[in-house]
Amino acid sequence: MIQISETKYFQLFSCCIPVKGAVRSIICDLQRNSFVYISSELCEIFLMGESIEIKKIMTVDSQELNQFLAYLIDEEYGFTCDDPKSFPKINFFNDDYPQILKNVIIDFDDRSLHDLACISNQISSLMCSAIELRYFTEKRLLGLLKDINAFKYSTVRSINLVTKYTNEITLEALNEICVENKRLKQIIVHSGPINHTEQLDLQTIIIFTKEEITDETHCGNISPFYFQSNVDFFKESLVVNNCLDKKIGIDKEGNIKNCPSMKIVYGHIGKDNILDILKNKDFQKVRKIRKDDIEICRDCEFRYICMDCRAYTLDENNVFSKPKKCNYDPYQNKWI
Repeated sequence: MIQISETKYFQLFSCCIPVKGAVRSIICDLQRNSFVYISSELCEIFLMGESIEIKKIMTVDSQELNQFLAYLIDEEYGFTCDDPKSFPKINFFNDDYPQILKNVIIDFDDRSLHDLACISNQISSLMCSAIELRYFTEKRLLGLLKDINAFKYSTVRSINLVTKYTNEITLEALNEICVENKRLKQIIVHSGPINHTEQLDLQTIIIFTKEEITDETHCGNISPFYFQSNVDFFKESLVVNNCLDKKIGIDKEGNIKNCPSMKIVYGHIGKDNILDILKNKDFQKVRKIRKDDIEICRDCEFRYICMDCRAYTLDENNVFSKPKKCNYDPYQNKWI
């Protein structure tokens, strides 16, 4: 194991950010999409400054601390240096995405009559870069292709699909679709006979699940499976709501909401303009709720890498209540 010199400074890599929880803490690696547990005492030391002067912290339990810092170096979370000022930090408070709309979720059932060409035109005028199409009932492959092609000449660069299993929706068929449509990043096939995940390439993943997804109420689940330890998500969590910022939802009836799972309707895609709704002050309010504003979440070590759901909360009358579908207790450090 690497020996730490007391004449040097210990510095976390700029993409490795300490986050203090109620009982324990973590370091989030925003480049490798990972995290490591650390004690809250060590986290407080990290949070006191951008670097640690080794000789100042080796007076208390120095052997154990030396070993842990050496572990962080071995695992490439940090390094020693002579001049920590030579290593600038990430600016988490600048807006890298000046467009007012980044993401759209569109839900479908057998009765949905969405004009996708019109939606494509509207969101492209706002430079939207990502959409998710969610089908709760069976959809033929040709129908999926038609819907995807509605965004062929749009500004959308990332498309996720959630669709119900049928005999023609096979891994081979979906692979062919992905080859022809490089903007497809994730396909979830629900209500099927197996659980299986296939990574087609670095950008595309196909997930088959036995879970039945019959409507929008299946949204909002909180688990480590959905953690996102990356720069963009972390930055959002610090300053806005990481699920709802620069996002709209179109439910299966065509109603426009912050999210299809939410109750408040701000308009209808068949008659209202998306830009006008995005400017609505009431529509904007929930998008500004940060993790640090939410009860219990603000004490959780995972708060900046965990998706926040405002559609389902423990207290339906409290917009700052903890997500209802989260079973983690940050005061006991366990999922219950």
